[in-house]
Parts: sequence; C-alpha cells; structure tokens
Amino acid sequence: MRYDLNAPIWKFSFFPALHGNQRASSLLRFLPRLPLKKCHRLLREIICNPSHEIYYSVASMWEVAIKYSKGKLPISGAMFLHYCEQAGFKKLPVDERHVLALENLTRQDGSPPHKNPFDKIMLAQAKADSMLFMPHNQQFIYYNEPWVLMV
Repeated sequence: MRYDLNAPIWKFSFFPALHGNQRASSLLRFLPRLPLKKCHRLLREIICNPSHEIYYSVASMWEVAIKYSKGKLPISGAMFLHYCEQAGFKKLPVDERHVLALENLTRQDGSPPHKNPFDKIMLAQAKADSMLFMPHNQQFIYYNEPWVLMV
C-alpha cells in the first residue's frame, strides 16, 4: 500500500510513533525540536510497517520551509528533507496531473471553506496517484474522496 503523509502529521504526531523502529532512527532527532502529540495507533502501524511505501510531498517540504522562515517551526525545509530521505521515504513531486486533479476534488455541499493550498495539493496528489492521504486536519472530513484516511 502507498501512503502520502501531510505536513501537520509530520510535525506533530508522526515522530513519537517511530521510537525503536529501525526504519526511522534518523527521524528521532526531530523529537527535541517539536511540540509532540500522541500518535494515532493506526498511523504508527502504517508508518512502521516496512512493506508500506511512505511518501512525503514536496508541498509538505514547501510548507515547512515557509513556516520555518516565519519563525513558526523549529525545523527547516532542508532538515525535513534530510530526515525523510534518511528514513527511506519517497519524494512525491508536484506535477501537472496533480494540479489538474485539484479541479476534480469534491466536497460536501455547505461545508466550511478550506483555504489551505498545501492541503489541497496533497489531497490532489493522493487522488491522482491512487494513494491514501493521512491528514489529521478536520477540514478533510468534508471531502467526498475515498483517498482520505483520517488519523
């Protein structure tokens, strides 16, 4: 199974789940730098299973870099990239098919506006590439997309 993680998961709930997992030893360096929350059990099982392909979106790295430059995150885009690569996660670039998939995302009628462009492009990437997208942002409950696995 292929999974795409969104940036908020990486920043808050992803890293504690990896303690003791060979695949993620390099990512543990993030622990002292991040405000951590308890990781959802399913997310931990998915990430730590070496038979799963875990992708990080270039859009996640972009969002991290922007927030770092504004002083909102203690890690840079370069650090994010370094740890993702060391953990063996695969890069998911943004290309034309992902941008075009934005036009076909469906949301429930009357749902509140979702203004975050990074969230939208990552969902479009998952849709275009038939991946499960694992956000924790409640805005995603309003999407009528089978590619969303809320964690």
